[in-house]
Amino acid sequence: MAIKAKFAALGAFALLTALTACDAVGIKKVTHEEGLRLETPLLSRGNQLVDGQSAHPAKSYEEVHAFYERLGISTREALKGKAFKPTGLLSQVPKDFANIQTVDQKKEAFLAFTLLPIKAVNASLLEERADLLAIHRKYGDQGPYPAQIQDKLDHFANRFGGKANVADLLKRVDIIPPSLALSQAAIESGWGTSRFAIQGNALFGEHTTSKELGLDAEHARHVSVEAFDTVYDSVASYMMNLNSHAAYADLREIRANLRAKGQTISGQRLAVALTPYSERKQAYVTEVRSVISHNNLALLDVKQG
Repeated sequence: MAIKAKFAALGAFALLTALTACDAVGIKKVTHEEGLRLETPLLSRGNQLVDGQSAHPAKSYEEVHAFYERLGISTREALKGKAFKPTGLLSQVPKDFANIQTVDQKKEAFLAFTLLPIKAVNASLLEERADLLAIHRKYGDQGPYPAQIQDKLDHFANRFGGKANVADLLKRVDIIPPSLALSQAAIESGWGTSRFAIQGNALFGEHTTSKELGLDAEHARHVSVEAFDTVYDSVASYMMNLNSHAAYADLREIRANLRAKGQTISGQRLAVALTPYSERKQAYVTEVRSVISHNNLALLDVKQG
């Protein structure tokens, strides 16, 4: 079981193993406000974007292609790394990914769908990172900082963990490369076809325990899978997990070193630090890297920030 501050994540294989021993499996709904520490201006209650663009459910995978057409780009072009800026979101996992006839079409639809919230959450992280960089330019890594600035840093540290100074926070407030997020989402959700993805917008296998419905460590009788109002919330929770939990300190260190060298933040490079994410350990890392490679997802890892 992977380590997470509030949730735990199981790889697809470990999840199937656990479910075979389960007497009951439940989905616990977590709202954006209740379940996350990642603050963002993109979503408000009712799944409406503050710029007036709606974040509506995608009832069919065909809506994914139509959404991209309205953006003036095809799903295939987007997955080959052509730049675009989403002007809205598809908030719910389509229920018919499993009905797509060919493997390639299924992969394309799922990856294009999931890329939208990944780009949106990363954009929000880059905005917050820009605030930290501005503080760094004016006051340096360690301060001392004026009271108002220190309050802001304390707020960042409360959400992302770590110390309330710019040096530590810059290691935490940063993007997760799209290739890594897409690969993990594909593995954990069965390319968007799992019950947890369809019923709870849960793309990353995040589990929790509770008195009513939790995971029995000895018998695995109950598994509670965190569900989310939107796929955006699922992506935001996953990224906050990697950015805040002590288990992923090595991942953040690799990312910081890539930043320092002016190199692209690569999913292949960060994946080596994912052994805590799954009970499968190195086998899980190998699978994540294989999905990135076989689907040419590295094309999406461009320099940002």
